[in-house]
Amino acid sequence: MTSTICPVLIFSDNDTALSPSTLISISKNVSGFSIVLKNVATAEVQYLTFKPNLELFASSLKVKPICHYMSVNENAEVNMLSLCSSDTITGTFQFGTSYFILDVASNGEFGMIPQNSGQCFWYNNRHKRSVGDSIPTYYAEYLDGKRRYVELALVADNSMYKKYGMDENKVLDRLHAIANIVNGIYMPLNIRVTLVYATIWKDGDLIEVTSASDLTLTKFLDFRRNLMKIHPHDNAQLVTEIKFDNLVIGKAYKGTMCSYEYSGGIISDHSPNAASVASTSAHEMGHSFGMEHDPQGCQCPTPICLMEASNGGYSNLSYFSSCSLHYLQQSFVRKMDYCLFNVPKKVFGGAKCGNGIVEDGEDCDCGNLVICPNKCCVASKCQLAKDAVCASGDCCDIQTCKPKPKAAICRPIVGECDLPEFCDGDTGDCPADFFVQNGLACPEKKQDYCYEGECGSRDDQCKMIWGQEANTGDQSCFRSNLQGNRWGNCGFNNNTEAYLPCKSKDYTCGKLFCNSANTKPIFGDISSVIPFHISSVSLNGTKVDCRAVHTTYSDGKYIKDPAMVRDGAKCGKEGICVGANCEELSEITRFAPKCDPGNCFNKGICNNVGNCHCEYGYGGPGCDIPGYGGSVNSGPATDQAFNALAYAIVLIAALLTIFACIDVFYHRKRNKWLHSMVWNFLRECLNIHAIRVPTRKAPPPPGGRARRSDDPNAVWGDDPNTLHVGNRPVIPTSSYFPHPTAPMFVLEDTTSSPSPPAIPLKSNRSDHRQNAHIGFKPEVKALNLPNRAEDSSSDENSPNIPPPVPAHRQKPTAKPPPPIKEKPKLPQKPPVASKPVSVRSIAAKFDAKNSDVDLL
Repeated sequence: MTSTICPVLIFSDNDTALSPSTLISISKNVSGFSIVLKNVATAEVQYLTFKPNLELFASSLKVKPICHYMSVNENAEVNMLSLCSSDTITGTFQFGTSYFILDVASNGEFGMIPQNSGQCFWYNNRHKRSVGDSIPTYYAEYLDGKRRYVELALVADNSMYKKYGMDENKVLDRLHAIANIVNGIYMPLNIRVTLVYATIWKDGDLIEVTSASDLTLTKFLDFRRNLMKIHPHDNAQLVTEIKFDNLVIGKAYKGTMCSYEYSGGIISDHSPNAASVASTSAHEMGHSFGMEHDPQGCQCPTPICLMEASNGGYSNLSYFSSCSLHYLQQSFVRKMDYCLFNVPKKVFGGAKCGNGIVEDGEDCDCGNLVICPNKCCVASKCQLAKDAVCASGDCCDIQTCKPKPKAAICRPIVGECDLPEFCDGDTGDCPADFFVQNGLACPEKKQDYCYEGECGSRDDQCKMIWGQEANTGDQSCFRSNLQGNRWGNCGFNNNTEAYLPCKSKDYTCGKLFCNSANTKPIFGDISSVIPFHISSVSLNGTKVDCRAVHTTYSDGKYIKDPAMVRDGAKCGKEGICVGANCEELSEITRFAPKCDPGNCFNKGICNNVGNCHCEYGYGGPGCDIPGYGGSVNSGPATDQAFNALAYAIVLIAALLTIFACIDVFYHRKRNKWLHSMVWNFLRECLNIHAIRVPTRKAPPPPGGRARRSDDPNAVWGDDPNTLHVGNRPVIPTSSYFPHPTAPMFVLEDTTSSPSPPAIPLKSNRSDHRQNAHIGFKPEVKALNLPNRAEDSSSDENSPNIPPPVPAHRQKPTAKPPPPIKEKPKLPQKPPVASKPVSVRSIAAKFDAKNSDVDLL
């Protein structure tokens, strides 16, 4: 570790020089304070504002007073101060790529110790770096966009308790400071480190802690397995004052993150500054992530990076090299992070602003009260900034502080039995995680079933562990699970630390056996995944190899062992594997929420809460109405609903256009129209005939010639029941003959003029039938009744002018109508018969031989 100390002066915001005691004084009982740092060697000056970092106090033991503070300057550079007492003042400062630790000399003077260079310059060439330059550009090459959470447990042994004067508050301050800095180191990797448990061995060590680092690590990991049963976590570290042999300051197994047995490490409290110890903690956690020590040729923005091999201490605090990130990426590809996606439900110490978890009454939570790269959130209040609509959530765009557009995917699927979630465009929160209903067949593996969002396919599980050429082992391999040992079982009892043998009905739901040509698994790290194989004899007498693995990636309670058959695998005739037991499928589906209808009209699939997840263009709980796709739970899959009418119109228009082009082309080649040929063909096949609809002729003009169907006697204006006889022929109406017994004629006085027949106001075909007399049809006359009563066509003295045009036939005209030619006078009507005439006498008149009537 470098011994260079750069002198520095600290002033208050009113230019008063501060000593260690006065620096502590101005920080007490305030919500924040400002100081000015002056680099004596280079004359550089920095103005910093510090606020309490309450994240360090996530402890059930109340820590008072507040003495940890954090600052972020205009370049997003993190600075921390611990001001608990004059003799324990420490701090870390970042200026561009340069890191310094605050040191207080015995005479009370302040100094800064360079951590990644031997120079006292805060900025190279005295030029500040931009915010984007604070994170190396090569980081982006290894990040996959997924956020991961490490639930950390820290244990301080009895030597730590004694070192800090058996003051619980000081020890907790130390543990929280270490965890806070480790979280800041991993934050650029989109990994959040959250302290979920901390304890102090005040009454004595619960394990033997010695200078032998290997032995101490083994004993601590044994202790951690018991701790996991009470306080679940992902990684645990022991902090001790004991100095290990061979200048070792920390140790951990490689590639053991998420391992029930080995995810942990030990670190020595080797420096009075918490930042240096935190870098050791981050280094050992890097080993748990699968990182090796940095070889030569790695990219690093500073002379050395965090995973540099070092004995006796670390001079760097900040960056991972490109080699370290490559190791981390490979670990994620091998599924060593499968326990890191659950968001911590609580932190050690309970709910409060600044713990990184958005809780009731909070709009956002940056993880502390000072550092907040999110401009939409006020870190000190965990409330929205001015004009911000949202500040957190996977559906919140923190660049605009507004919700992402409707139908944006906020949680993609992670398997065929998982369902995607979409933003609704109104809030910044992504919907809860939904998946296919338990017990339904896997969409792509119909012989297996979905359970809790995963498909229980043994073939897929074998491919994940052994490679794409692997598949399920022979049925005889699984009979090894009846033994109940490490090589075949249905689980492990953590209390008795014994393997459980499978029952005869459950043996296919225990240890997974595969058929693979590979001898090394592609899953996990070799320290946590141990392969083995056994031989068996199939039912046809053939010898088969059965490959399996033993892993430490399980706690038997909270984390499932990936070496065991997944829940949802088919077993028996109508069974499903659940918890290493073969259960009846009907029992699983009976209690699952049901969709209505169960098949979602074949336009979707039922989710785990009983609603259909619909295809594009359909919606509603049952996919029975037009919609945006998705479900009422997971949000709309598109921002435009399916419009069946519009699509039908477009389709028909396209087909007609194509047919028209073909029709024109055919006409040019054959001189025939294709559409005519098609119509003739359809008319012949479908027996289509033209139907002629009769049209009614307009009635004759008033006073015009009578129609053939009218009574010929009407021309004289007489009653159709009165027969006129004389020199002209008399033609009886056809209606006369069907009623010979009815009275035919009415005698009337020759001296009296005939009265005109009553004519209805409306004369149509139906009225004509209803009002007709039983003997003769009524006369058809003009509708101008007042004039017609005095002007009868049967009157020999009637004027020689036509009757007026009916009102409904009149047309407006500017000119008077042309004069109408006079009509010839009607002939004199014959005298009316004074005596009744018999039918025989009428018939005799039609005899040409005996009658003198001249037939025309």
